[in-house]
Amino acid sequence: LDLRRSSLSAFLSDRVQLSRNWFLEAGLRIDHDLEGPGRRRSYFSPRLAARWNAGPATVWRMSYGRAQQSDEVQELRIEDGVESFDDAQRADQFVLSVDRRIAARGMLRIEGFDRRVRNPRTRYENLLDPLRFLPELSPDRVAVSPTSARLRGIEASTQWELGEWSIWGAYTRAEAFDAIDGRRRRRS
Repeated sequence: LDLRRSSLSAFLSDRVQLSRNWFLEAGLRIDHDLEGPGRRRSYFSPRLAARWNAGPATVWRMSYGRAQQSDEVQELRIEDGVESFDDAQRADQFVLSVDRRIAARGMLRIEGFDRRVRNPRTRYENLLDPLRFLPELSPDRVAVSPTSARLRGIEASTQWELGEWSIWGAYTRAEAFDAIDGRRRRRS
């Protein structure tokens, strides 16, 4: 293959303090792709975030963002027979989190997210053995082309400062569903 792709991206944002405890940030990412003669695409991805300092030890954050980013040249799946770039997938994500300071040296964060994807990229999976060393050489390899997807989850994390040492841990629970042939299916 002899493919060429040029990309130009810009991101603008501004943060304002609405009051002593409220902050708002808005942003816009603009991506422009050029792939050979006559194939130009532009994507606009807005973002909005709010922060509320609920007290000296508690901070709430909420954000919404859209991401429309196309594949990089090295992400073209030529090992699976793909010879052209797809349109960028569009993902709208909402995140809500709370940070709570525990004592003088500890922090607890709980964060939830909901991500909805339109036009997801085709991905390739092995039906019988998903953990193969060279998965693209397996005869059970199939293309999975959902029309949309939804991912959601929650994460709890903690961090403690102990003198010169810092320890942390996290637990995450997430699930992903694809819409294939008009039916909602759990992603493998």
